[in-house]
Amino acid sequence: MAVALASIFAAGRSVAQAPAPAQSNAGFAPIASLVEAAIARHELPGAVVLIGRGDAIAFSAVMVAPLIG
Repeated sequence: MAVALASIFAAGRSVAQAPAPAQSNAGFAPIASLVEAAIARHELPGAVVLIGRGDAIAFSAVMVAPLIG
């Protein structure tokens, strides 16, 4: 997904491959639960969370409200 998004924004420029995510996302679990709670309260329609550390992606998540009807 990151490569697809990068290609949309690159518009013909050379795009480097995104680094692989870190092994453990356990330390970022509170972020996901906070965002999911805000989505459940209808404060956000959805969110993309991307956290990097150095050259690596430490945490990434895409969260959206369920479609009804």
